Amino acid sequence: MERMLFWKRMLTIVFIIGYVLVVFFNLVSSDSAGEKATRIIIFTIGMPIMFFILYKVGSAVIKRT
Repeated sequence: MERMLFWKRMLTIVFIIGYVLVVFFNLVSSDSAGEKATRIIIFTIGMPIMFFILYKVGSAVIKRT
C-alpha cells in the first residue's frame, strides 16, 4: 500500500512539472500565436490521457507484485 501511495505521488509530481515546462517553453518560443495555442490545447488534452494510462498501468503492476 505504501508503494502505491509513493507511485501516485511521484506520477502526479512528474505530470505537474512536465506540464509547467511544456507551457513555459511554448510561451517563450518564437512561433505564431495560433501554433502556441494549438500546442497548449494538444498538451492539455494529451497529458491527462497519458497520465491516466500510466496511472492505471502502474497501479496494475504494483498490485501484481
